[in-house]
Amino acid sequence: MGHNTEKEQWINEVMGSLDGISRPQPNGLMYKKVMARLQQEQPQVNRTIRLKIASLAAAAVLLLVLNIASVAHYSKNTSTQTRQSVSQVVNEGISALSEGSF
Repeated sequence: MGHNTEKEQWINEVMGSLDGISRPQPNGLMYKKVMARLQQEQPQVNRTIRLKIASLAAAAVLLLVLNIASVAHYSKNTSTQTRQSVSQVVNEGISALSEGSF
């Protein structure tokens, strides 16, 4: 039981140690200084965000243009090669028919 009273006494001492302390008083101009500084830094953050968004948009547009150009180039080359292949097969077929060997 003596152990319990020592514990209670220690708790009371710790809790009582805060009795004489008063709340600190901030500097009267501190709030105004902090708010002024935050407002000065705000536009710089907005510019950085806008720059990042603009660069991402430019990269997306560039990627889209390159994809469209590569698809157009690929389809143009494929159709030209296909026409040449079909033309070659037709010519070979005509030659084989005219020679009578098929």
